Amino acid sequence: MKVKNIHIQNFKRFTDLTIEGIPETAKMVVLVGPNGCGKTSVFEAFNYQYNVGREKEESDYIYYNKDILSLSNISIKSECHFGEEIEETVLCFRSAFRNDPDVNIDKIEADHHLTDVIYKKLIHNDQRVAINYKRLIVEIIDEVLWGKDDLKTIKELRNEYTFQIKRSMQRIFDGLILKSIVPFSEANSFYFAKGNVEHYHYKNLSSGEKAVFDLLLDIIVNVRDYKYTVLFIDEPEAHIHTKLQGKLIEEIYNLFPDEGQLWITTHSLGIMTKAKELSIKYPGSVVFLDFDGVDFDQPVTLTPSPINQVVCQKFLSVALDGLEEKLAPEIIVLCEGSLEGKKRFNFDADIYTKIFQENYSNITFISGGSSNDLVQETKEFKMLSSVLDQKSKVIRLVDRDDHSDDDVIDLKEKEIFVISRRNIEGYLFDDELIQKLVIQENKQALLDQALAIKQIALQNSIDRGNPKDDLKKASGEIVTELKKLLVLTRCGNTPEAFAKNVILPLITPETEVYKEMEREIIQPILKASGH
Repeated sequence: MKVKNIHIQNFKRFTDLTIEGIPETAKMVVLVGPNGCGKTSVFEAFNYQYNVGREKEESDYIYYNKDILSLSNISIKSECHFGEEIEETVLCFRSAFRNDPDVNIDKIEADHHLTDVIYKKLIHNDQRVAINYKRLIVEIIDEVLWGKDDLKTIKELRNEYTFQIKRSMQRIFDGLILKSIVPFSEANSFYFAKGNVEHYHYKNLSSGEKAVFDLLLDIIVNVRDYKYTVLFIDEPEAHIHTKLQGKLIEEIYNLFPDEGQLWITTHSLGIMTKAKELSIKYPGSVVFLDFDGVDFDQPVTLTPSPINQVVCQKFLSVALDGLEEKLAPEIIVLCEGSLEGKKRFNFDADIYTKIFQENYSNITFISGGSSNDLVQETKEFKMLSSVLDQKSKVIRLVDRDDHSDDDVIDLKEKEIFVISRRNIEGYLFDDELIQKLVIQENKQALLDQALAIKQIALQNSIDRGNPKDDLKKASGEIVTELKKLLVLTRCGNTPEAFAKNVILPLITPETEVYKEMEREIIQPILKASGH
């Protein structure tokens, strides 16, 4: 099963969130962003919908409702590739509070299928080692009693069931070897070899060792049930040393069936790096959803973000002076824009990235400050550039604004490139794209009115004292009137949101706007980078 999209309203962190564009090839979906941004709330929404569908939801309006004073109706709808319904499949959840300090079983019970599990809220402790211990023992007993191969010895059978666990653990911890599973004794548990100790009880493992063993055991024991399952793991890196986090996520990825789908939240650079490597090794198999800087009090649509951009920006935000070779893209373009605030957070960089990511994946656009910051080389810019330049070719890109032709030539000599229009809105609200929008909405009869809206808004802006080519200043009126004329809803409350949600998808390689941007922006950048 593969999730295609989900729409969440009035639930926990979200007023109106749509996540879409997840390809059917995605085996792993990685949610990144700061604490409190809503990553786990997405998992909780799936959990809530799943249990509502099975009529096993837990009523708790304080926990689930976004605003307990208004108590607006919660709405969660999701869609899967191949036509499955969330309620008809199996979802499994591992919270960030995985904690099974000791395993000492006093009785073995009948096996339970994953569909019988009722998942509590993801704020509760998640204790699964003992459950999986019991399931492993039951499977071995079933094989002894009902298995088809009577020639297998008990030792062979035991090794068959523990071989994968041993091998996976040794890929993470060289010196930790699962030795035995001891049922029907006073100390029913897992035992390991560690150092010169041959009978090392599970409870003596470190928190990190237990955390790794817990996740690997869960997938290996339940791998058959996980075949068409979506498994959600909140912060798989918890308790684990940084250098082992990437190894763990690679092992989980390889163990998990291709027919299912993994969703993880993470703050780990090791996991993000490994996810990037997996995406290169298996194209289309890994996608990132970036929750950083998004205002979830407004309607929001999230789509997968370019992996190069996400990994590089997250790394810079954590350790500016430690950029690793394997994280750095070939070309970094610092364009105008702020990495702070909400209204125009990373706006230009996001637009350029979405337009060119498919055909120019070696170029990563990052906000580098105002035009003056980029041109005058402030102290902050010099610090940023000096670090990036060690690993990537750094190019600067600024708006045309009122730069003269001579200014453009002078800036180009400093490897500061100037776009051909006053600002990025000059491309976004081009007549060609307005016409394409009208045709898309099947309202060709309104084309002249739609184009007139732009001209009227531009003239009104000029009357307010703005330059005659400043579509940024006119964009608010253009968006408002286009929405009215074409009866567009749920397309963004601001000009920036409208541009991203409605206009941006219209800029495709066959459009003249794309060709101009490619000619005036991309080709000079590639030439300056030695291409």
